[in-house]
Amino acid sequence: MTENNPPIAAPPKPAPRWRVLRRTLLVLCLGLLALLAVAALRFFAFHNFGTVVEGQVYRSNQPDGDEIRRWQTQYGLKSVLNLRGDEKRNARVQSEMAAAKEVGVQYTSVQLASSSEMTREDLTRTIEALETAPRPLLIHCRLGADRTGVVSMMAAMAIGGESYREARRQVTPLYFHFDYAPKHVASVLGEYETWCRQTGRDTDGWTQFRQWAMTVYKPAVPLSPAAPVAGSTASARR
Repeated sequence: MTENNPPIAAPPKPAPRWRVLRRTLLVLCLGLLALLAVAALRFFAFHNFGTVVEGQVYRSNQPDGDEIRRWQTQYGLKSVLNLRGDEKRNARVQSEMAAAKEVGVQYTSVQLASSSEMTREDLTRTIEALETAPRPLLIHCRLGADRTGVVSMMAAMAIGGESYREARRQVTPLYFHFDYAPKHVASVLGEYETWCRQTGRDTDGWTQFRQWAMTVYKPAVPLSPAAPVAGSTASARR
């Protein structure tokens, strides 16, 4: 009498390529939506505020006077670095300046443009402002995304001792930064990374970046120099 063996199940068929592609796109879309939701919450509910170096450096979008007073009490702010200028035309900037003076916070302005490359003069003034500002320091521009991201990255290296790769997280969509044009304020980072590749160097940290910025960096399209660093009462002009 012969024994009947159960039929062997056929191996599962691989999913069609279009299904794999659809699932991959779905995961990517969900991830992007989650990222945008976190960024929107940070931007609209928390003034795009973030800690760059704990107890030393903070970042935000344009604060008003009440926020300067509150953050001075909460974080012990000793200085503010405004990257947008606009002191004579913008009421929120004027409110911020008045509050900074009221609570004894040093106010410095270095005017940068988010949609243009920094000149070497821009970069030099920004580095000097970072290295001389009393801390805790607040860095801001209008939205706290592009200009603030680049300068916060420099602060993370210069003050926080982070490597270039670690500090790069300050320039991210989480703070609403997007590389929206071929040449913009964050182009300086691409210039530096290209130089490192061409010279066989690692991106390293602040000492190398600073030396490159002061002696090597040259934007592809030179721009007119911005106004010099302003003191606690002087303003940068457009």
